[in-house]
Amino acid sequence: MLSSDLGLDPELESVGLRICTANHHLADGDAGVSGTVDVVEVGDGQFVIIDLCSGKWFADSWSAAGGRSAHGMHTAMLGAVSGDMAGSVYEHNNIKHCLGPDELISPFARFTDDTVMTIAVAAGIEKALEEVPESWLGDKESEDVIFASVRDSMQGYGRRYPHAGYGGHFMQWILSEDPQPYGSYGNGAAMRASYPGWVARSLAEAERLGELLAAVTHSHPEGIRAARTVAGGIFTLRHAEGSIADRKEAFASYIHAAGYQIGFTLDEIRESYRFSSSCQGSVPQAMEAFLEGEDFPDTLSKAISIGGDSDTIAAIAGSFAEAVYPIPEDLRGSVIDRLDGSLRSALIDAIDFAAARVRPDS
Repeated sequence: MLSSDLGLDPELESVGLRICTANHHLADGDAGVSGTVDVVEVGDGQFVIIDLCSGKWFADSWSAAGGRSAHGMHTAMLGAVSGDMAGSVYEHNNIKHCLGPDELISPFARFTDDTVMTIAVAAGIEKALEEVPESWLGDKESEDVIFASVRDSMQGYGRRYPHAGYGGHFMQWILSEDPQPYGSYGNGAAMRASYPGWVARSLAEAERLGELLAAVTHSHPEGIRAARTVAGGIFTLRHAEGSIADRKEAFASYIHAAGYQIGFTLDEIRESYRFSSSCQGSVPQAMEAFLEGEDFPDTLSKAISIGGDSDTIAAIAGSFAEAVYPIPEDLRGSVIDRLDGSLRSALIDAIDFAAARVRPDS
């Protein structure tokens, strides 16, 4: 069966998805659940699921779809995108209260530079890892290939989406004929760093990929530390054992060891917190939003509720939350609908590659 037989966007046909089985039925009685899906294998025990009625797709990174509710599916690489879109309307119109789950994706929500660069980094890393040896870590020549691939991909996507909302210095870098790191410690380093947490085979790989993707522009130690910790934090959450509380505890220990000693709650800072685009002034807030969040929507709501750089804080918090919480079907669908065909295709391709790379027998 070809992907076109599933009613997918034609642009998705070229991403190399492999059909595993068809006509799995979701659990009866779930509100908003369509009934029939096709399951597309992207690795050993890892799947992209396409709902034939709605055309929505999502990824289940742990098990097949049979007999499970669409609301319980875990995704890959949609957390940062969801947070970006949820926060997009509040970045310059801050709110100081929590939104309900049905309010998170406003009719005016859109993807911004956070989504574009998250996907650009994923595409660049994917391309590089297909070229370098399996044992690339610590090999300077291989790391130079990864650095250059991420740089070129970020420039390419930035030029393709010039109105996504980049900062002035970053836009100059995108348009430069000789792009060089410029020592930034802006939170753009952290918001684009989720893919290593999914594609890496070890914590050391995740952290090094985080450092490399930051260093192409955000070469300040705080920018590199933030990207490394986001990437490593996602990897830690995905591989920690036990309950969600246990996994959050492992995450808290990890970020503490990385130098993020959070000494506040969101309630304590909500009224006084002001806009900061620095890693130092927004990454700890995103981490705390995740630690306080009770599910995926609640994490985004809490991240947005403090104001500030809302889309980026929510994107970072969402990238953590996705590793332990399912994204509800309605929210997932609203987010996917707002991506154009090119971004959807690149995102699925990145999921496909990551799932195949990290499967046990790969």
